Amino acid sequence: MERCVRKIQFPPAAIFNGWDSVDRTGFKDSRRDFSDLMQQFYVVTGIKIMDFYVEYANNAMQTGNWAELEVAWFVVLSLCDCVAEDDRRDEYLKKILNASVLELFTNPSTEIPTRARRTFLELIKAYSDFFIANTDNLPAVLNIVFSATTSPTLASLASHSISKLCSECRHVLLPELGAFLQQYSNITATSSLDGVVKEGVIEGIAALIQAIPDDESKIGPLNQLLDFVEADVQTCLQLVVRSQSSTPQPTGNGFNATPQTDDLAPAIGLVAMKCLEGMAKGSQVPGDIPVDLESKGIEAPSSFWIEGRGAQTQHRIISIIDRVFDALGRHGEIVETTCQILRKGFVEMDPGPFVLSPKVAATLFLKTNTSTPRLGYVMRTASVLIQAQKWGNETNVVLEILLNWVSQILHNLGGMSFPDLVTF
Repeated sequence: MERCVRKIQFPPAAIFNGWDSVDRTGFKDSRRDFSDLMQQFYVVTGIKIMDFYVEYANNAMQTGNWAELEVAWFVVLSLCDCVAEDDRRDEYLKKILNASVLELFTNPSTEIPTRARRTFLELIKAYSDFFIANTDNLPAVLNIVFSATTSPTLASLASHSISKLCSECRHVLLPELGAFLQQYSNITATSSLDGVVKEGVIEGIAALIQAIPDDESKIGPLNQLLDFVEADVQTCLQLVVRSQSSTPQPTGNGFNATPQTDDLAPAIGLVAMKCLEGMAKGSQVPGDIPVDLESKGIEAPSSFWIEGRGAQTQHRIISIIDRVFDALGRHGEIVETTCQILRKGFVEMDPGPFVLSPKVAATLFLKTNTSTPRLGYVMRTASVLIQAQKWGNETNVVLEILLNWVSQILHNLGGMSFPDLVTF
């Protein structure tokens, strides 16, 4: 069996350098076919195939051959699903994701090809759960991933890796929450981050905040994240106001608001809303939390998020949604993202910052009418609210709001067809 593994031969340099000599689609297809082949080898050899590539990676490190090292990482990445249930998986990963490898990335004198950096980030993302029990190298890994957010070609992947690591290792990383917030503040102050990057990093930080055991201690870091979101909201709303003026005016961000830059406000507003959606997603309770079936009695839900400091933070969230929707509700992506934020709270079982009152959510639907884009998606979101059955003592009020809203829309349609209503 080992003889079969060691007979695998391929030209790694050609695979690596071929990026410039063949079309990108062909290159990706070849890599995908090679990945499928490795997975079929695994069916025959089992996890023993990892022996070959661990040795291959170590030899490549000693010779400084980035092409071969990247291919070894790529194969280990390809086998992620295959080895997920094998008890020996972590034993092999320790040899791949070790301190020596991480030192390559932290050494400023080392020039690492972009392809190798990308594959390594994908490797970290794919095996993020490995770091739950193997935390020694986690700080170094996070430094590598955060540094990649400033690279235009790697930023999106890096942000997804951050959100995945934070989600999987939230309890392990909780002591680093303050450092994460400071790191994000530093990055946004020194560079202009892509909206996808902001959303991913904020989602990861929100996952750490969710792991804080008491609600009171969540308020401070949640408000810090909302400060970042509101900075974009303020810029967006200023652009909306100034773009309505006939005289171009400076925005403070290097742009002049004119009819030709009307698309800038929706773009910034969408980034703010996507970040808020990332916060909502990160704030959700993980689905793998065990349920105590022997618990005696049912504790009354906490009222922290509807009274006192918790309510103030929730009102701040509602205010952001209201202001952006009022200014940009004619844009389909803004409408859909608003619905996504609401849905994150609908599926939660416990109170939280994004678990809004059903009455508040229903009132937001009243802002829509027959001219609202993606109205069908809004109606589908309303049905999700009804299915969630989180009524409390607001049942009659919420149903009355929703029925009046739907009746008004049907009346305004006047029998006309409206395809968007069935496009969910």
